[in-house]
Amino acid sequence: MSNREIYTTPVRCSFPHLGTPKGNPQKPDEPPKYMISLMAPYNGQCTLTNPPTPSSLDNIKQALNEVCMEEWSISYEQAIMPGMGINFPPNFKNGNAIFEKDAAGNPIPNQISPFTKDMEILSVKNAEPVGVVDHTGNVEINPNSIYGGCWVSCCLEVSAYTNTSQQRVLVVKLLHVQMAYDDTPFGGKGVTKSATQTFAGRAIANSNVQAGFGQTAGQMPAVNQNNIPVNTGAAPPPAIAPANVPAVIQIPPPPPAIAPANVPAVTQIPPPPPPPAITPVESIIMNAGEAPYATYIAAGWTDEMIIQNGKGQPNMLNVQA
Repeated sequence: MSNREIYTTPVRCSFPHLGTPKGNPQKPDEPPKYMISLMAPYNGQCTLTNPPTPSSLDNIKQALNEVCMEEWSISYEQAIMPGMGINFPPNFKNGNAIFEKDAAGNPIPNQISPFTKDMEILSVKNAEPVGVVDHTGNVEINPNSIYGGCWVSCCLEVSAYTNTSQQRVLVVKLLHVQMAYDDTPFGGKGVTKSATQTFAGRAIANSNVQAGFGQTAGQMPAVNQNNIPVNTGAAPPPAIAPANVPAVIQIPPPPPAIAPANVPAVTQIPPPPPPPAITPVESIIMNAGEAPYATYIAAGWTDEMIIQNGKGQPNMLNVQA
């Protein structure tokens, strides 16, 4: 196997599928692949820069010629001649042979597509994901940020080998992509500005948003029922009472009942039984509804306590009274 790893000059891209692989409708059994079409002006110059930057696919053809000579001792032009049986030979297309299409999708004679006019085109693929970096080469960027119409530089692997079935194979594989220049996207939308470019110089004065908020992916402020952001480090404002509504003054509960001084508390007084017959031995006649005299005496009450607390009257018939 003979191979080369090369870098292209800046070329204009079309039909980039770098974030999601694309399947081939004509070959449904073939796995989807990451791909991009590279277009270089026939005049060899990218006129977006001053002086113009060289732009061509010539170094790809040179690498193809080298690997063919090393592997099979024939030139690239000889390898792709009809009848040579080379598998997957790169297909360099003439952009002047690609015409505009009508509403039904049919080519319109003699109307060359303005996107491909005077361009040489080569499509490159890879079954594995490819890396994408910005113009500095130091920062990886979202593969979907590469759009049809921008200019890129690609890292390619050019290989020539004979497989186990003794078939000759010639492949140009896409490895990585670098963003080079912005240009008008195909379709005429114009270069899309980022959000930071859109709002540059338009800072919100007196914002209560903390510095660095939202820089963690998916971060959103939690909001409670009072619309106060949670976990901001600031205490929520005090609740505001409705206007013209008098404040409610809390009334303290009444103090506990004060037992008579030096009077043992009766923990539980049973409901009064039917009034007992008064016997001459009791010195107190209990008032109606009170517990029997003996119950108070058993609780430690004296006759004086019973009388002072209005529980009964002296029994004048008692010979001991």
